[in-house]
Amino acid sequence: MSKLPDRVFWLDGTETPIQRNMGQDAQEEDFSGKQHGHRLKNLTLCIASQHIYFLSSTESGSMHDKAIADLDPLDLPTQSVLKQDLGFLGHAPAGVTIEIPFKKSKNRELTFSQKLYNQLFSATRVIVEHANSGLKRVRMLKDVCRVHDAVVRDRIRVVACGLHNLRVAGIDIDRLYQTSSRLQAYLVTKSE
Repeated sequence: MSKLPDRVFWLDGTETPIQRNMGQDAQEEDFSGKQHGHRLKNLTLCIASQHIYFLSSTESGSMHDKAIADLDPLDLPTQSVLKQDLGFLGHAPAGVTIEIPFKKSKNRELTFSQKLYNQLFSATRVIVEHANSGLKRVRMLKDVCRVHDAVVRDRIRVVACGLHNLRVAGIDIDRLYQTSSRLQAYLVTKSE
């Protein structure tokens, strides 16, 4: 990733609902208190065109975003900008400028300029939120995932990222399919 031409990146977490496990320990591990359900969690890193460059390993729903980011370190270009939300407070890869909204302290309100900055910052975070919703066009990531094999679930996520990247790149998938069908038909007639 250090060879990328883009210099502004957005990092955010996305959750996928799963069926409730039978074992009590597994239930506690997968339960996401924020969403009040059993979830699996991934981090995505995208650019302004919503192209997803990084998908983290899949972790349990109870794991915090920063903890997942610490498990999978990012190799971003030096002097690039990483925009992230307050869930990543304290996460700072080396050589990268971090943009994060201001957090309201316990005894003090935010100033007018801090509130204005937070509003402008949240307007730019729409990019990563749209990228994550683009992943969930694959209904297996949006609805409750009933696949119990972890390898298959991870492959589904990778395929969803690939399909999303094709869509944002402007590639017409139907036309690509028609072209590949014509090529297959040509190769079949050529081999006969």
